[in-house]
Amino acid sequence: MEFDKSKILTVVTADQAKVGQKGWFAVLPEYIKESMSSGQEPSVLSNIDLDSPTPFTREGGYEWPLFYPTPEPTYRPFKNAEEFAPYRDRWVRIKDEADIYRVESYNGLEVEFSQAVLSFTEAFECCEFDDGTPFGVLEEGQDDQKRD
Repeated sequence: MEFDKSKILTVVTADQAKVGQKGWFAVLPEYIKESMSSGQEPSVLSNIDLDSPTPFTREGGYEWPLFYPTPEPTYRPFKNAEEFAPYRDRWVRIKDEADIYRVESYNGLEVEFSQAVLSFTEAFECCEFDDGTPFGVLEEGQDDQKRD
């Protein structure tokens, strides 16, 4: 992962952080860069205090003025049946619903489950796998963040 100084969150941009997000904490940008380049694992952001000069609290209660969140993985719709094939046995659900479904059939353009036939793009927009990951594939260059 490449360090990008512009992605460091500060007291001014603390409202962009989310509790539960992983990232690196420090008092100076150089320390964040050093932590990343040395392979230090990111820690979990446990609290944000927008009224504090050290708004970011990590596990263990330590407060920091700077936070560099790990990048969120980005997904796109499956392009075709061949790309979808490795996922055909996964359970699928409509976003924000509890019921899960098995894919009944699929072809180069669409997927069918629970009496619904959707294009891969439509399914990407309204469905997810049962573990909450998007109904799609990771964008190129994000191999280190692959789901199982």
